[in-house]
Amino acid sequence: TAKADGNYEGTISETFEIQKAVLTVAANSASIRYGDDAPAYSYKITGFMGKESESVLKSRPTVSCVYVKGDSVTMSPVSITVSGGEADNYTFNYVNSTLTISKINSTAFMKGVSSLVYNGAAQTLVTDISSTGGTLMFRVGSEGDFTAEIPVATNAGTYRVYFYVEGDENHNDTAVAYVQGVIGKA
Repeated sequence: TAKADGNYEGTISETFEIQKAVLTVAANSASIRYGDDAPAYSYKITGFMGKESESVLKSRPTVSCVYVKGDSVTMSPVSITVSGGEADNYTFNYVNSTLTISKINSTAFMKGVSSLVYNGAAQTLVTDISSTGGTLMFRVGSEGDFTAEIPVATNAGTYRVYFYVEGDENHNDTAVAYVQGVIGKA
């Protein structure tokens, strides 16, 4: 009821609409290495009024990512998305993030052969060759280009065989290392 000076008296009726507050739901970024399991994805919510917390949500937001173990580094960065969530007094603003997949190290192993004897034919200078994560590259001596061909020599002598793994899309290159192969005199 409203009264005014003079001869006026009446009732005033007003309707008010209380707008919902906005919660920001931000996906947390994550990093893994090639071949790792998917991490536990998470989010952070900001914007609750007063002392309210996630306990006022009717349903919680969900976090998802399409990454599966073994996906290539070339997919990186992969989107981490948040969605869903429901509350009586709040609307939701979603902020996506990314999963970064990094390369892992390549490996290489071999032994130099020291039991060879000159026979006039080309002989393989290394044995027990193994590698992961790329292409094994060789070079005999400290100069020249590396190639994927297994190194051989014909003449008697001591040969330094340099090698490394040229990493693929999911693996880093290894450092250059060497072994020695020996062809003894006949």
